[in-house]
Amino acid sequence: NAFDTVAPRVFMGLEEHRLLFVKAGAPFVHLCGTGPTLFTIIPEEAEAHQIHTALASKRMETYLCRTRRG
Repeated sequence: NAFDTVAPRVFMGLEEHRLLFVKAGAPFVHLCGTGPTLFTIIPEEAEAHQIHTALASKRMETYLCRTRRG
């Protein structure tokens, strides 16, 4: 995403939130659109729940979703 380098300067605290994802176990963290929403994709549902719970415990607004298989 071209906004990855700009977004942390515009949205204060974005980099700290990205680090919370990593500390919770996210293998990668991406910016959604122009930000400030961050996301990761986890193939194992149990691991996704663990990351979701860890982020929610840090008072982050989190959503756990499933991808649609075609």
